[in-house]
Amino acid sequence: LITQRLPRSIHAVTAAGFEIKVLLFLIATMITLIIK
Repeated sequence: LITQRLPRSIHAVTAAGFEIKVLLFLIATMITLIIK
């Protein structure tokens, strides 16, 4: 389920930027699941 929603690549310059993008993606996915 989550792998289907993941973008093919996550462009991030730094490790911290990558972590933030992954966290935001997870939060957005959880909200989507709660709303359904």
